[in-house]
Amino acid sequence: MDDRTPNYMIHTCLQKGCSWAAVSSLAGITARIGVEQGHLFREQMHHEQMTVSVVFDHRLGTSSMTTTQPGSSVEDLIEMAIHAASFNPRRPTWPPGNPSEPLAKKELQPISEASTEEWTDWLMAEEQQIHQAFDCDLYRLVFELESWNMTFCDANRYGQYGLRSTSITGLAQPKKSALGATPTPFHEQGIEPGVSLVPLLAHHQFSDRLRYHATTEMLALPGQVKLSAFATAQLVSFVAQAFNGEIILRQMSFLKPQNLGRPIWCATISLTDEPLADGAPRQLWFDAEGTPGRPRYLIRAGVFCGALCNQIVEQSGNLGTAGNAYYCSPEYTIGIAPSNLRLIINDDCCTNEPDACIEEFGGQTILDIASGTLNGTAHGYVTQSSARHPVVFPVRTSINRLLADIRPASLPEWHGAISAPAVIAWLK
Repeated sequence: MDDRTPNYMIHTCLQKGCSWAAVSSLAGITARIGVEQGHLFREQMHHEQMTVSVVFDHRLGTSSMTTTQPGSSVEDLIEMAIHAASFNPRRPTWPPGNPSEPLAKKELQPISEASTEEWTDWLMAEEQQIHQAFDCDLYRLVFELESWNMTFCDANRYGQYGLRSTSITGLAQPKKSALGATPTPFHEQGIEPGVSLVPLLAHHQFSDRLRYHATTEMLALPGQVKLSAFATAQLVSFVAQAFNGEIILRQMSFLKPQNLGRPIWCATISLTDEPLADGAPRQLWFDAEGTPGRPRYLIRAGVFCGALCNQIVEQSGNLGTAGNAYYCSPEYTIGIAPSNLRLIINDDCCTNEPDACIEEFGGQTILDIASGTLNGTAHGYVTQSSARHPVVFPVRTSINRLLADIRPASLPEWHGAISAPAVIAWLK
């Protein structure tokens, strides 16, 4: 976006009768390099996104476009935002205007051919190291990089920031696995090319995870069970979908607008969304609409406090404040998503562990957002004669029932963008 474009767009919006206008733009590079089923691939994409938000006739409207949309112009974008405001049935409860502080901008650097060659050599070497260290077949190993520049301004404020994130994903299976056993996925964030992956995987008990995935023996959950910190983080990830304010307004979530301010879970549980959380793999200074990152409670002492919102959802209902807008690929339209989630259980750690433990939920496990029912499978073990026996647990339970009575069993750990402890819970 040319430096003159935001001022021109804001001036045009005000001339057309808008009482407030803001413009944000995002330019980014994403790269994926990896090996899948023995085939090497390299992908690199450039993205540019522009969003304009206006208040017209005391109503908020937002519209976005990408450079891939042929024939679009900034004038079209302004008209679409004003049109959206005209059909917004609710009036803003407060004048929009997100305070922005100038931040150091990291200029986008193109990814050179030399870099991709270096990354490819690193991945190929790591593939062999993982294969030898864990005696497994590696079906997939992919390195991903995202680099973004975000600019936001209205008539009075201007701010910009840069974001760079990297990750490694993979899929492996022990050479000796039962017929029908599922491969073991892994995901590590904040990994830079050249880092040795074997110590990281070992730290996250990858050998044990391979063993748990290698079995097909099914066992019904006995009732009380331990969830590892990783499994608890998965659980939080499932539940986070239900906090999407747009879904709640459409009455498609088991969380309802009338639940706000009411207890729904155990009184010891709090759940926060923290864009700038210490220890998280990334810090998000602004969301895709330019709203500065700030912590907020979704659940506080068991009480439903608020939903994840963008500006439109904030003004459409009293579900919470904006700050969770993000760009949805591949069209890069604005959606809603959490930043960094932190599950806090204000209770003493449980020292008496049950015989059954869920190490992680299976890849086919899903949460029915409308009913709040968790369905699928879980990989873990049962302790028999002091030995851990790998099993697969079928899972079908109500999220609200599960979270009505849990206790921490460890200190919290970051797994991706979610901080959670191991817990003791009741699953039947």
